[in-house]
Amino acid sequence: LYEGYEAVYTGKEVQKFYLDAPRKYIRFTPDVFQQVVSESKFRADEKLIYRFISKYLVFSYDNSRALTLNSANFLIHPKDYPIKVTLALFNSSLYQYIFIKKFASIKVLRSHIEELPLPDFPEKVMRKIVDMVEKLAPRGNIEFQELDDYIFDIFNISPEDKEIILKSI
Repeated sequence: LYEGYEAVYTGKEVQKFYLDAPRKYIRFTPDVFQQVVSESKFRADEKLIYRFISKYLVFSYDNSRALTLNSANFLIHPKDYPIKVTLALFNSSLYQYIFIKKFASIKVLRSHIEELPLPDFPEKVMRKIVDMVEKLAPRGNIEFQELDDYIFDIFNISPEDKEIILKSI
């Protein structure tokens, strides 16, 4: 494209687990911007990018140090918890249900995210979730369904409750 410009993502490009191709480009000049977070946060080696304006949780993984605009927020993940486990949980049907029931909001706020639990799963469970996330192809509904089912299983959600949850989201 244009020399000195780089991709910037908005909420429209944020999909579950991945980012669509960027539609906007920007010359990153933070000294002239109205609001900007420190560049070290934008440039984190790994982060989760999510739609800010949404009644659903929609999180993608970024390891490209991408920039975002205000309709796509990001979170820097704690080092002591696997980022791809959080990605899987926050995109799961179970967490959609929790989010909708608990917050009923059209915005995904930082305070909402901070209230979502990050369970202390056994290492074997964490590894399986990470492996499943890494095998997801963009728009991979079959693989996502397996991951979603696994998350229901590790929380011991009965088939009856699972059906209620899926119908309500």
